[in-house]
Amino acid sequence: MAADRLLHRPVLLFPSERGRGELGPAARHGRVSARPDRQAPHPARAARGVRPLRGRRLRQALHRVGGRPFRVGGNPMSLLILAVDQRPWLTQALYGHTTTALPAERAAVTDGKHMVLEGLLAALDAEPRLAAHAGILVDDQLGAGVPERARAHRVALSMPVERGGCDVYETEPADLPGFLAHFRPEFPKVLVRYNVEGSAADNREQRSRLAKVSQAVRDAGGRFLFELLVPPTPAQRSIPSDVFDNEVRPGLIHRAMAEIVEEVPVDVWKLEHLGAPEHYWTAADLAAQTGGECILLGANAPRATLDGWLADAGANGFTGFAIGRSIWWDSLRGLLAGDLTRPEAIAAVAANYRHFAGTFLQ
Repeated sequence: MAADRLLHRPVLLFPSERGRGELGPAARHGRVSARPDRQAPHPARAARGVRPLRGRRLRQALHRVGGRPFRVGGNPMSLLILAVDQRPWLTQALYGHTTTALPAERAAVTDGKHMVLEGLLAALDAEPRLAAHAGILVDDQLGAGVPERARAHRVALSMPVERGGCDVYETEPADLPGFLAHFRPEFPKVLVRYNVEGSAADNREQRSRLAKVSQAVRDAGGRFLFELLVPPTPAQRSIPSDVFDNEVRPGLIHRAMAEIVEEVPVDVWKLEHLGAPEHYWTAADLAAQTGGECILLGANAPRATLDGWLADAGANGFTGFAIGRSIWWDSLRGLLAGDLTRPEAIAAVAANYRHFAGTFLQ
């Protein structure tokens, strides 16, 4: 049955371009990141309160986290992830309600997530060089069946293990080891809201919970993907948004990374855009000190804006991206409304993924 007939032409809402919470691996052999002038001060010193790991501290940290970069055939790889792990938010945004989604609505969204995977596969068929590196971030609730199809096509799999919409991190599912054993995701992912100038008690509790998750991921043979969001505190909300995003938040991200990794081994940091190139490099350097790497999240930014972020991130030590709605939102919305055929929606997803991959890798 066609999606528009099934859904009786749903009310569609447009998510804010400042939305948060997307995800994603994938892309290129032997990528060489641009390096800042070696005569400049060590970039980690730019992060207030961050002490660079050196000598014995660095060796201890590397031993603690078991850091290892994503590699294929001995070469560092970029991580180019298509993120489609939104859950309750997605049905609410598509259908304009805050109640539990109807079975027909959930079924249509699940079919839409399969369409997104088909778009990724079409992109890889058209551009085989990406096939060894591509990944998808998807849930098992509204994305039922997508993880299994991704694995069957040898697409690297990332899956969320957090309860959606929580200010303080909570693990979901309850049986995390069983979940990891069943789905075997290469990149189990958490989304965490963490501001070092926020509640110290909440931050301490989050680190305690996340250390257990990181250990479970390591025990299962996966790599821990940590999506770090830094919402402003009440006191910081008076700061103009562009000043907070480009001048204040980068330092808060750097400080959070340093604070978290003292207790929580992280393999891949998924970060918001950082503004100036030196902020990207500081984050990449902080991650590398404990065997990790950084990828950029898309935040549903317009194409031109996201192209600029990708260029800055790729030139300053980031190894990839996790982009979601900027790739598939219009296609999914059009498919469910009956404005696009399935082949048209798939082709649009494929073209968008190839565009952002090409922008990052150029």
